[in-house]
Amino acid sequence: MSTVNEKLVDIKVSSGNSRAFKSFTKLLGWRFENFLFALAENFTEQYNGGMWDAGYFEIAHPTTYFPIPPCDGENFEVCNPNNYYEGTMSPRAYGLAIFMMALSDYSHNDGTTGQNAAKLYHRIRTLVYDSGESSSPESLTVQEVREIAKFLD
Repeated sequence: MSTVNEKLVDIKVSSGNSRAFKSFTKLLGWRFENFLFALAENFTEQYNGGMWDAGYFEIAHPTTYFPIPPCDGENFEVCNPNNYYEGTMSPRAYGLAIFMMALSDYSHNDGTTGQNAAKLYHRIRTLVYDSGESSSPESLTVQEVREIAKFLD
C-alpha cells in the first residue's frame, strides 16, 4: 500500500496549455492523449470532455507537466471498480491520478515509449508523495494526496 507523508507540493495551473500536451505526445506517442481522455471517462460521470488545463510542479526541474480535466462542479465523484475506491477528488487530484494510471499502463510498452512512461511515472509519483512542505495556496493538499493514493492503490 502506498504511504503518504504529511507534506505538500507546490503546483501551478496554466489554462489550456497545449505545450504540455505536445510534450506528452512527443514523449509517449499520439495515442497517449486519447488513452488519457478515455480513462478519465471511465471513473466518473462528471467528465464530459472539454479543454484540459495543464498543471506543473514549481519545484521540478525540468518543468514537469500533468493534465487537469475540466469539471462542471467543484470536484469529481469518482469510483474505481478495480480497487473499490469511491470518493471525491479535486480536478487536479483526479488529473494526477488518471495521468499516473495512464503512465503506469504505458510503462509496460516495449522500447522507448515504455521507458519514457516509467521514468515520468516515477518522477510524478516522487513529486506527489515525497515533496517538501508548503503553505502556498497552489499547494497540493494532504487530502488530495491521500485520495490519489487510495484511487491508485
